[in-house]
Amino acid sequence: MKKLVAGFLAGAITFGAVGAYAVGGNLIEVFYNVKNIKINKVSQMPDQQPFTYKGTTYVPLRYISEKLGYNVKWEGSTQTIYIGEMEETTAAYPGRDIEHMNYQEGYYRHYFEYVYDSSEKIKDNVGNEYSNYIKFFIGDSWSSEDQWSLLEFPLNGQYKTFKAIAGLTNDYKDSPGSIVLEIYIDGEKTYSKTFIPGDFPEEINLNIKNVNKITFRVSSPRGDVDNELGLFDARFIK
Repeated sequence: MKKLVAGFLAGAITFGAVGAYAVGGNLIEVFYNVKNIKINKVSQMPDQQPFTYKGTTYVPLRYISEKLGYNVKWEGSTQTIYIGEMEETTAAYPGRDIEHMNYQEGYYRHYFEYVYDSSEKIKDNVGNEYSNYIKFFIGDSWSSEDQWSLLEFPLNGQYKTFKAIAGLTNDYKDSPGSIVLEIYIDGEKTYSKTFIPGDFPEEINLNIKNVNKITFRVSSPRGDVDNELGLFDARFIK
């Protein structure tokens, strides 16, 4: 079976939106030759009949995604379709929504970086990729007392939760030294973890309601090796 469709809108049809015609569009020929769709051996035909056009089969995106167990959301402001995990609508990301208020470090070869939606993705030590992250590098020095960095962000009581995944970066997963992450909320230590080679990344979920300032302190007990720690997908939730 074939049919002529005026002004075919691939995005509208595949997402399942109402309206497949556009004023002034071109007529195209599509074929309704899909008789059945099976997901895990079970027939799952959508109400909107799938069709083929130029060798490609078009099926409602929302229908297939939800049948496979993924939520689907359309964000009109950015014209983005989210499948599966979605960004929190109230999340503030370093590098996009919030900047640091203070950075200090020990002597010799340290640096930090935070980016949002970077084209240069970073990997954790098990190979997961991230485009949003805070990264701390601590170089070798004469003394472990010099191997520390401190980064602070102003919160001003605007946020409820801090979330991130902490762990060694892929570039330094084989470094023989350990690296310590401490997090202070208004000067009080609320999180401390020593990461060593072979440790899995760890999820962080901290209550920061009514907090004015958050401090990240990264240090290395061993003074003669380079090391690097990432706070992957770090964000503050309102």
